[in-house]
Amino acid sequence: MNKHVFKKLRILLLLLLPMSGTPLLSFAQDEDVTRRVSSERAEFRFRMWKEHGITPKLYDARGNLVGDVVVGSADNDDGGVVFNINGVLVYAGFSRISKDGGFTRSASQMQWSDREPRYGGPNCTGTPYVVAPNSALRPAAMVRKGAQVTLLIAVEGRAEDHTIMSELEGGKCVGNYSLVDSVWRIESTLDLTEKYPEPLRVGL
Repeated sequence: MNKHVFKKLRILLLLLLPMSGTPLLSFAQDEDVTRRVSSERAEFRFRMWKEHGITPKLYDARGNLVGDVVVGSADNDDGGVVFNINGVLVYAGFSRISKDGGFTRSASQMQWSDREPRYGGPNCTGTPYVVAPNSALRPAAMVRKGAQVTLLIAVEGRAEDHTIMSELEGGKCVGNYSLVDSVWRIESTLDLTEKYPEPLRVGL
């Protein structure tokens, strides 16, 4: 691009910024919209299942029943199941297996997938924490290391303020910062892939 044209565009952008005012949706409003859409999506899916008397079930790679398929609040899964772990109800999400993490997704094969933890140390070291509830049940997060997926179950009670320095996103460690966030400590863990190996599938 011509340097003079580029310079004029930069000046124009700087002049327009003060006039832009507040955005149409603030970050908090945008989160509320996302949650509402997710809730409406879940309600519609449940209504369709009930109308047809259908209860989809999740099975592991050995053909063993994992549980009834339900819909949680996480926006990065295609469904989930509810586990009773020592009297604690926990939602665990799953999503379609994709090729190289891209948009070429399987029609029938699923994998464990849910919100990921944040860490008290750099490079995803130190104490892991659960950041946000993934359902109305006990907050939880998932960690994938190779073929192993571990479910991290939060402690009972209120979230606490802890210093966060890194986090997982799509299985990759990102961030090298220091901030205080309201999070939950980990009470217990469950090796999901040992108990229910992938690929998972939905059936009746």
